[in-house]
Amino acid sequence: MSDAAVAADLDICQEGSDGGYVFPAFGDAEQRWPVGLRAVLYFVGTIWCFLGVAIVADLFMGAIEEITSKIIIYTEKATGKQKVRRFWNPTVANLSLMALGSSAPEIMLNVVEVCLGDFYAGDLGAPTIVGSAAFNLLVISAVVVVAITEGTKKVEVMQVYGLTATVSVLSYLWLLVILVWSSPDIITLSEALVTFAFFWILLAVAYVLDRNCFKADTTKVSPMSKTVGNLPVDSKGGEDIAAAPQPGSQLEGMTADQQKALAIQALELLPTTKGGHQRNAMAWLTGKKARPLYKKMKTFSDSVGQAIARATTQALPGGGMERLASKGSMSPRKDMVSVRFQDEAIDVLENAGTATVTIVREGGDADLTVTVQLTSHDISATAGKDYEAVDEEVTFAKGEMTATCSIKIIDDNRWEKTETCRLELSNPSDGAKLADNGTTCVIKILNDDALKKHTSTILQKLGNRDKYEVVMAAWKEQFTEAMRPCPEEEGPASALGWTLHVCVVFWKVLFATVPPASMGGGWPAFFVSLGFIALMTILVGDLAGLFGCVITCPPAITAITFVALGTSMPDTFASKAAAIADDTADNSIGNITGSNCVNVFLGLGLPWTIGAIYWAVAPDSAKAEWKVKYANNPNVHESLRQYIADGGDAVFVVPAGDLGLSVVVFCCCAVTCLLGLAMRRSLYGGELGGPKGPRMGSAGFFVMLWGLYVLISALKTTGQIDFEM
Repeated sequence: MSDAAVAADLDICQEGSDGGYVFPAFGDAEQRWPVGLRAVLYFVGTIWCFLGVAIVADLFMGAIEEITSKIIIYTEKATGKQKVRRFWNPTVANLSLMALGSSAPEIMLNVVEVCLGDFYAGDLGAPTIVGSAAFNLLVISAVVVVAITEGTKKVEVMQVYGLTATVSVLSYLWLLVILVWSSPDIITLSEALVTFAFFWILLAVAYVLDRNCFKADTTKVSPMSKTVGNLPVDSKGGEDIAAAPQPGSQLEGMTADQQKALAIQALELLPTTKGGHQRNAMAWLTGKKARPLYKKMKTFSDSVGQAIARATTQALPGGGMERLASKGSMSPRKDMVSVRFQDEAIDVLENAGTATVTIVREGGDADLTVTVQLTSHDISATAGKDYEAVDEEVTFAKGEMTATCSIKIIDDNRWEKTETCRLELSNPSDGAKLADNGTTCVIKILNDDALKKHTSTILQKLGNRDKYEVVMAAWKEQFTEAMRPCPEEEGPASALGWTLHVCVVFWKVLFATVPPASMGGGWPAFFVSLGFIALMTILVGDLAGLFGCVITCPPAITAITFVALGTSMPDTFASKAAAIADDTADNSIGNITGSNCVNVFLGLGLPWTIGAIYWAVAPDSAKAEWKVKYANNPNVHESLRQYIADGGDAVFVVPAGDLGLSVVVFCCCAVTCLLGLAMRRSLYGGELGGPKGPRMGSAGFFVMLWGLYVLISALKTTGQIDFEM
């Protein structure tokens, strides 16, 4: 046997082995260090890298939030009016980019192991996916159940939750089908492609269920997908605020007209997503100030928070939610004053100095003094660079039917493309309401020098210079924040804050090189932070493998416990924060099942597809090495060895080994946990919270299931259980 073959057969922590991708840093000299010292160093190093993963995952999630918050401004062909709608459906965003953000370490671990491991399956990847799924469903469910100490909270999006809960079990049974029963230890190209395709099918089906596409009664739109654009529109006309309005998705006690008055001002508010909770949960680690996340109002859109709640109380006649609680449904008085913009879009040259907009009041008592709030918002124009921001109260005196406001336009004497901002009306005073349409006005700032346009084509390709300056300022601020132990406004840091800062300052400064999420719609930050996550998974894989090796723990057990727990800790903090902050259990329970589905279909489907494609076109030299590796390998299924003996061509191999029983035990525990959550919903009115005794009992039972899963998997791996599938 060649020296290379001997080195490959040795464990990662043994002298003479190939080692990992980066560690051991000192080669065979390090392998001769005392075992106890190495165990401590590898353990501490792995924990330190887990902290780094959490920090870069925070940046990755910030980029995803920026991407999924994209708003499209378009012109309606029929009316010629400009409209606003969100680009991403919230359910699709949660199951795709958001799930990728929360599961990126596990997914990248599999991709890295395959791509850097000569396209062979690694020891940690697949077991980590199953172990992470068990920890997510069983332990995190226990954490969020006991997090609610008063009352209960339940999942509202039952259609999507039912889908993801079912698929989260079936997806792991699918692993048994392709790894154990269909073609033992072999992942064929068709099996890999089908596994990866299931991810896209899941997104499509979830979208269909979310939108109730096949139901005659479409009055119930999933709260996860109820953006303000889904509010009812008067059938007699008026502006279609966003695409596909759905009837019936109403604020309790408010009519359609009253809801529409709040729609535009709510569009710029981001929904409280899983990503938002995860970023806030990690704020203590990164030294950033937690972003306010508001509780949504019952049966209303996830994208409406406390700011709209305040606006609502002022928009109702007489103000105050107390009147809603006491009187139920209310209709606006017919003699109320209606306020709107005279023009919904105006064009102004950059050198005009000001843009003048006219606000009109109609109907009601002409002697009534009326006020309304006028606020500006960026689209492509930048406040402070292209125009001066506005946030002021406009007053209509007695008998005054119009009011004009001037927006200062900044002429910077350099060529830029046409840029836009928007003005919005909100918070009308008592006795007044916002009109059914015309509550937003788009201002287009036109370049004032045609000659510059022809001589500055290069600048045009470079994009918005004002945005560039803002982004560079934000990038500089990232490095400043990285050096602080806590936000400046919070005062001196505590001893714990300084300790954490010293531990992670290296990671904070390193990851400050990630572009700000405001650059390029979040995509540069997305790809750079994803690259850093890939790098971190290489370090984690090496250190975790070395730690498990020196304490004589098999890789499969290391993967389902130590590695799975470390990569799932950000999800744990985020789910607990979501359980406490949200009015429902969707972001805490519903997203667990969604992430578990994505872990299989994307976390295994993608790298397995890469591996299967490679071996389908691999060179003859690689195929020869493949046959040597598996021809007499006792760790692979007998049918694979016979396949090679019969002259079979190289294929992607994933030794099922102990994974089969691990998946079976997980599926049994998962079904039991889901039934337990369903029973809690039936008995106590919600999956989370409830009486103290049952609450603590449920959490203890879920943790016991996780312990049972780990115990049985460990006994099988160590040969204490003789079980073959």
